[in-house]
Amino acid sequence: MREQNKINAEETSSLCFIRFNYHVSSLYGAVYNAKRSRSASDRLDCPCWPIYSINQWEKTEINGWDFGDLPLQIPLRGNHGLIGYAYPALTVADGSINLRLFSVEKQSVFHHQRGVAALYYIHFADLLKQLKKKVALTPARKTLVANIGNPKQLEQSIVSRVKKDLFFKPWRKREEFLDDADSVRPKILPYGQQVLMAIEPVLKAFDDTYNIITKLMTKNKSNQPVLSFLKETHTELRTLVPVDFPELYTLDRMKALPRYCKALALRAERGSLNLVAARKKLQNVLIYSQKLQQMINDLVQPSHFDLAVSKNKPSSPKDSTEPMPVGIQEIIPFKEDVTVDCPQEKKVLIEKFFWMIEEYKVSLFAQELKTPYPVSPKKLNQLMEEIEKL
Repeated sequence: MREQNKINAEETSSLCFIRFNYHVSSLYGAVYNAKRSRSASDRLDCPCWPIYSINQWEKTEINGWDFGDLPLQIPLRGNHGLIGYAYPALTVADGSINLRLFSVEKQSVFHHQRGVAALYYIHFADLLKQLKKKVALTPARKTLVANIGNPKQLEQSIVSRVKKDLFFKPWRKREEFLDDADSVRPKILPYGQQVLMAIEPVLKAFDDTYNIITKLMTKNKSNQPVLSFLKETHTELRTLVPVDFPELYTLDRMKALPRYCKALALRAERGSLNLVAARKKLQNVLIYSQKLQQMINDLVQPSHFDLAVSKNKPSSPKDSTEPMPVGIQEIIPFKEDVTVDCPQEKKVLIEKFFWMIEEYKVSLFAQELKTPYPVSPKKLNQLMEEIEKL
């Protein structure tokens, strides 16, 4: 089969043999129509438009790697020579895989990995059907998931984790794509089981903490201040472990979730007995949570960002006195959003700040659970200063 699908080397040795039109996409994904007047495309202040044939680059509804090798960049030339570069990438839009040119390299890289992954979805269509059956939750697991959300949604999230870890690749040559497919094929079903095993302790820890908080809420239903505190803790639990958590957390990060859940349970138990002390500690956390939110708000267009995270994020209790903390459903879109005008180093440090805040909560409310590294206001302030310098 591989031999039958090989492309003649002469057909792929020159870009002119890749027969499709092109669009150039802006940083925010807007597609510029290549069919413009010659006068517009000749302008030096329009680096998106080359003068050579515009019938080379567009391809839509791709179903396999049948378009030759893709260069990392394509020089664009005007009347006075080189005027810039365009960056080709596979993209996914409305369920269709397309080839587009981007004016910004990082936008191209972001979309191309997802386009390659979409080709793998087609390539492994039968195997992915098997994967969905293999990761179906047992009745016991469905019981644990009941208070998190829809079991079907969690199952889909497991499949998404497998796809993200195994299929998001930067390949630009057909041979690379097929060689990697041969390597990945035997890993797909076992990796699904690995993800299932990884979420098991999280489901159990969530269920234990959920039940503890629920019982405390029943016990303190006539004590409005304590009840409000417990509702906030309950909301934070659901923010920590949303129904799509398997695709949001890497397997490595997932290992910390049972400890975070246990810390929330201890916070609820101890806070219901000494609310003043718990509120004081939460005020210490709030200093850094608000700073984290400010960092993100300063970098991200609010409308673009809020819509991305609002669908699955649990709503804050109506009687809550504290703002909703930044959760994984905000951090991951922020981290992956290539429209954010921010150095990658700064994004990495902001994510590190997020995790340090989580560990700070453990150190305040459940010291006996330990943290993997020392954490204190001094450490948090130092990291904040480091971020602000970038």
